[in-house]
Amino acid sequence: MRQNLQMANKGYQKLGDESNSLTEWIPIILAGILVVAVVIFDYDRFAFTTPIGRFVFADVTMVLFVVVTAVTAFQVHLTRGGFIVILSLLCLGITGFFSILYLILVAELPNVGRAVTDSIRYLLYGAVVFCLLPIITHHRNWRIYIQVFVGCYILVLLVAISQSLAVLGIAPFDPLFRWENIRGGGTRIAGTFRWQGPFVLYMGLMLPILVTRTITATNRILKVFYTGLVAGGVLSIFFSGSRIGLLILPFAFLPVVAVAIRSRELISLYPLLFGGVLLVPLVYFEVGAVERAIDQLYSLITSPGEQSRVRIWRQALSEMLDTSLFFGLGPRQTIYIVGTTPHSGYIGFLVERGIFGLLVFVILIVSLVRIAAQLITSYFDDAPLMALCVASMVPIMLVYSIANSAFTGRIAPLIVALILSTHQLINGGGFHHTIE
Repeated sequence: MRQNLQMANKGYQKLGDESNSLTEWIPIILAGILVVAVVIFDYDRFAFTTPIGRFVFADVTMVLFVVVTAVTAFQVHLTRGGFIVILSLLCLGITGFFSILYLILVAELPNVGRAVTDSIRYLLYGAVVFCLLPIITHHRNWRIYIQVFVGCYILVLLVAISQSLAVLGIAPFDPLFRWENIRGGGTRIAGTFRWQGPFVLYMGLMLPILVTRTITATNRILKVFYTGLVAGGVLSIFFSGSRIGLLILPFAFLPVVAVAIRSRELISLYPLLFGGVLLVPLVYFEVGAVERAIDQLYSLITSPGEQSRVRIWRQALSEMLDTSLFFGLGPRQTIYIVGTTPHSGYIGFLVERGIFGLLVFVILIVSLVRIAAQLITSYFDDAPLMALCVASMVPIMLVYSIANSAFTGRIAPLIVALILSTHQLINGGGFHHTIE
């Protein structure tokens, strides 16, 4: 990456030193293991069932990461926005427990174990973000953290391409890569993830990083390499058959728009970038991936079927009003009451946690939007392009939450930590909450 995060005059916070001792490397190694566990091992083959619900290897890794890093004497510096974001994640877990308690005492809770598991999830997410920040809010570690994400992206992309070839019936990929996570009649790929939702979210969140690297690469070979990674990611989203994937794709290319506004020096890159990204899916149009994705996008809300999102949202809201406006149906209980999940992060927090849960969620997203806006402003004030790259992850998560919940998946705390650390490195100063 040509443009590294550097110390600005108005104050960067640099935690720790550049020592190469083993002690200095252990935290970022643990953070890297956490990223690999969440991206590569969030899969049914690595799952196990407990009395309170289903867990995967990534969950165990998160718990161990928090335990190991929490007992270390870190000095944590949080901006006001970062403090509010972490507090909001913790409060999502707390509101879940309030909802559980109310429904047990006053109404009915179909599956207590799953409700408890979901509430614990957000407490764990808040703890993960809190423990990650002092590690990656360090220039060297921040760069390594990004590199681990890129490495995992390449691996996921290779699996996704192999699954696409398996869908096309090409040997030896078929049946070698025709895994059980390929759904939709065996045509919708999901990479290393359990299903298409988190796969599309992860690919969409990584695309801005690859687009940024394509723009800033000084070597022509690297430009072509990163362009290929971007094109492969876009193609994989089409082959996932995800409707919401089409909506998040434009935000992945915000760095290109920003560079076009700020400077015209890189205009020669755009044909290469857009040609590689847009022409590759069109080549495979006869496979039906593009056509199917567009048809599904059109039917995202307009479908008149029994499982249309409008019908689900209306029924879920009706059940919530009959149960409790303030505490909702209970965390992860919609599937037992309505027969399916809410299919929307916004509707989900309202119907499952009530007004209290929705209020906390609104505070969370408003805080992230403000941080993203500050990162965008800092880019036009001569900060590195990676500032805008990370900022573009916020609208991707918000748009994705229209059809699913970007903040429920295990990738959420890792991305939130990246956003907060980037904001802190670039802007610094302000409100600090220090804990020894």
